[in-house]
Amino acid sequence: MELRKPFDRIDNPYFWAAILDLLDLLGWVPVLGEAIDIIQGVAALIIFAEPIPVLIAAGVELALPGPLDLFPSYVAAVYVLNREG
Repeated sequence: MELRKPFDRIDNPYFWAAILDLLDLLGWVPVLGEAIDIIQGVAALIIFAEPIPVLIAAGVELALPGPLDLFPSYVAAVYVLNREG
């Protein structure tokens, strides 16, 4: 999975996906809720060269309500797209 510059200095898409998923912890603040999901999606578009993981994970993020939103959707999307076979 390709990363955009300067994010390719840490050439591990799982690292960046985990950082994006950690932003969900801020979603517990009532004011931020859905705004965090949008911020995650925009940040993912900036970090990842391909839009597919962003579309998969953002769809999951926006569909899941509150506490279920902690599912590591960006890590899961990277895992699925990096699987061989």
